[in-house]
Amino acid sequence: SLASRMHRRQWSRIPGVTALGNWVLAGCSRVAEAVALLGQLCWEVARLVHEPRGFPLREWSATLYKAGFLALPITGLVGLLIGGVLSYLSALQLRLFGAEALIVNLVGLATARELGPLLAAILVAGRSGSAMTAELGVMRLTEELDALRVMGVSPFRRLVLPKVLALGLLMPIVAFWASMWSI
Repeated sequence: SLASRMHRRQWSRIPGVTALGNWVLAGCSRVAEAVALLGQLCWEVARLVHEPRGFPLREWSATLYKAGFLALPITGLVGLLIGGVLSYLSALQLRLFGAEALIVNLVGLATARELGPLLAAILVAGRSGSAMTAELGVMRLTEELDALRVMGVSPFRRLVLPKVLALGLLMPIVAFWASMWSI
């Protein structure tokens, strides 16, 4: 007991080290959770390849519609506005050097490489990702996920996998759409 009290006293003198240790442990826990989620996703994709009959096409098509088709107008508008602002600001700077002809190249390369995919990712994550998270949170709160488990249905395969696969298909299309409108 005296040794343990002295040990506690010694650590209480260094609160920064304790806080850093707690922060590192929490980070390691988050990494472990992310790896577990990725592992479960890989497992469900492998099961889907082996047994495709149980795939929820209705959930997949609903996600394609909600996260893809309904996101196109706002993504196009934001892409158009960002492209206009980028070309205007670039024109002001390039005019100083007599290189106004390079505006098209600058805007085209910047949006195709960086801005189009970034805008698409931000808008889809902010718009569709938050809606999906809220939907799953409400289902957890109302114990619908537990009901699916009791019925023998994997909530991950029924709810998460179709959303991930739909977003994997949609993101290149939405990124191209945003880049097209920016250019």
